[in-house]
Amino acid sequence: MKSYFKNLCRHSLVVAAVFFAVPYMRAQDDGQGTDAEPASAAATVRTNQDDSADATNNSTGGPQNPVDRALGIATNTLKNSIDGRDGVHVQWNHGGEYVGVFNDVEVAENETADVVVAVRSDYVLKGRSRSDAVAVLGNGDIQGNVEGDCVTVLGGVKVNGPIDGNLVVVGSRAYINAPIRGDVVLVMSTVEFGPNARVSGETVMVGPKPKVSPEATFLGPMRNVNLGASFPALVWVGDYLQQGPIYGRPIAPGVRACWYIVALFFLFRLIVALLFPKPIESGATILRERALRSFIVGLIAYILFLPIQVLLIATGVGAIAVPFLIVALMITCMLGKIALLRSVGGQIGRQLNMPGLDTTLGGFIAGSVLITVIYVVPVLGGIIFLLIKPMALGAMLLAAVDSFRRERPVSTPIPPRLNREATPIAPAKSAAGASVGAAALMAERPVEPPKKAEPQPPPPNPVPPILNRGASRFHDVAPEEMMVMPRVGFWPRIGATALDFALIMFAIMIVFHEPRFFPLIWIVYHIGMWAWRGTTLGGIVFSLRIVRLDGRSPDFGVVLVRCLASCLSFVVAGLGFFWASWNPEKQSWHDMIAGTVIVRTPRSVPLI
Repeated sequence: MKSYFKNLCRHSLVVAAVFFAVPYMRAQDDGQGTDAEPASAAATVRTNQDDSADATNNSTGGPQNPVDRALGIATNTLKNSIDGRDGVHVQWNHGGEYVGVFNDVEVAENETADVVVAVRSDYVLKGRSRSDAVAVLGNGDIQGNVEGDCVTVLGGVKVNGPIDGNLVVVGSRAYINAPIRGDVVLVMSTVEFGPNARVSGETVMVGPKPKVSPEATFLGPMRNVNLGASFPALVWVGDYLQQGPIYGRPIAPGVRACWYIVALFFLFRLIVALLFPKPIESGATILRERALRSFIVGLIAYILFLPIQVLLIATGVGAIAVPFLIVALMITCMLGKIALLRSVGGQIGRQLNMPGLDTTLGGFIAGSVLITVIYVVPVLGGIIFLLIKPMALGAMLLAAVDSFRRERPVSTPIPPRLNREATPIAPAKSAAGASVGAAALMAERPVEPPKKAEPQPPPPNPVPPILNRGASRFHDVAPEEMMVMPRVGFWPRIGATALDFALIMFAIMIVFHEPRFFPLIWIVYHIGMWAWRGTTLGGIVFSLRIVRLDGRSPDFGVVLVRCLASCLSFVVAGLGFFWASWNPEKQSWHDMIAGTVIVRTPRSVPLI
């Protein structure tokens, strides 16, 4: 199999030379003389006894290998361009080299080509090719003789003429009805062997099983790696690239598989919009009020995302956080795209005076239809696709910042507790006795003149009282007071978690010199800290504390259930952790399972 991949790399090099050397051109000097044309080169001869032996007669006029010739021309072209010389000419089909880039190529019956290359174009070979025939995102029709290899990637090929070398087909359609003296490699392709097919070498098939005529002959061994129905042929990928991105649009209208993918994305986004309407509405509001700022913030986030990952990987300790960042970016982009579709649909509803479209469901459906239609338009669809990405990301980042600001605790004055001295209460008397005693008391007490009101000093600046000034530790705070403390959502939690991650990873690298024990120590650390103090070291810095819904501190059983339930929040791409951002009670999935919340404690109450 190494030879097959070697051939693929070799032909990929040919295609690269096509793009950078302005497809297999010949460099000539004006009036300076011309390069000597290679003398007649003997064709490569392959026999059944030794398919790998090549008999090639090269003259001293230049390299006979087309790859070497292409690379040499590319180097000379680049050098002349840098030097500013004008002695380079572009000539197609010169010297027996037939190359087509967005331009079809045909080799007539009486013509001989040194090499045939088609990139996003088709070629027809009726004559003879001394070397290879390569098609990338194009189709090939071989009616003559190919003395080298034939490679087709994301296209199609019809082989009705003999091939002396190997045949490699990747993600393409192929009809083989001629002798193949070398090996045949078929990767995720739809292939049919006709009655005149005769393969002398080995046949390797990865993907769908090909259709074979009973008259076809296979002299070498056959290896079929059938991946099942879950891995269909990649022929549609080539069709999509040819009809979609080549025309500057993300949706190829002529590819059925593309519409299946569009429908799948629509259903998935619809479910997310119905489950999480609050963040979608927050993002839509940001887009309606700050669209330009959302685009700038998203663009900066995309630019800085890769350098941040590189820095984390370079530190070694932060490499484990890279997958979490990628998952967080994917979730944020998904929510932002749904919010953008809802915002577009809502704008349509307001313009047409249709209130039904200015809702989460109606706006999302209307926006999805409009954006899908735009994606089909060439060039415009690609431009809108590129503009939507940073705008959607920026909107959700701004919505997250606004949510973080709203959930910051506001200092509200709470009346302090008063220690009033108990005063004895006189025993009850009869009504008559009470009235007589009161009259006698009023008669004995002299009447004093009213005192003159004295001016009072202005009150000092109000200082919000703390809860239970006598509490020296958090465990001394009454459960009733813990229940009224402000609850926190996702972002303060992620800040405390990031600090815990850095501290634990640093300690593990110091002690064990490898992060192999990180998951176990991470779990034990959280269970121990939650059961002991109801928080972690990062939670102490951010003044966070885990309490039960009734205000009591969690016991070991509650802590264990919460830790196990947090694994459920993690395995679904971290969605259970994000739930605390839009849940009215500021609870994540594991909080709802364990019956806990996270509150922010006053600075005056120590957690240690």
